[in-house]
Amino acid sequence: MNVARAAGAGAVIAFEPSDERRDLARELGFEYVFNPVETDPTQAVAQVTDGMGVDVHVETAGAVAQTYPAIDETLAETANVVHISNAGEPASVDLRQYQANAAQVYGAEGHTGDRIFTGVIRLMAAGKLDNLPLVTSIFDLEEADTAIEQASKRVDGKVLIEV
Repeated sequence: MNVARAAGAGAVIAFEPSDERRDLARELGFEYVFNPVETDPTQAVAQVTDGMGVDVHVETAGAVAQTYPAIDETLAETANVVHISNAGEPASVDLRQYQANAAQVYGAEGHTGDRIFTGVIRLMAAGKLDNLPLVTSIFDLEEADTAIEQASKRVDGKVLIEV
């Protein structure tokens, strides 16, 4: 979300089931943050975009059985879909929707340092991106087991282990 905003996105729409993560997103100034369990993503996107759909979708959840039907239904004309997550199952997509909207799907590894981190580091160095507020729990190296347990709860923005 921070990278999308720093790269010039007009509006960033997020769907996050964790109360803590939604609260963090709002604290960081994101206006359109929804619980996908309580809010129909298709309806929320239609409301936020006046029915125009989303120009760039970024799939990071890995819950492709839930995310791709909503993505398929909310593609803007010439939309791009960036698939970053390592989903546990194949994603089923409605290719007719992509064809009708002249949409494209791109695969990316979120942790690929040689292609991803360089751009993020540049944005941070330019003062356009501050990721420190995403760190919501900090542990010493001796507490690494506890840190990993905390991270597995998926309620923090990011868990940091200090070395």
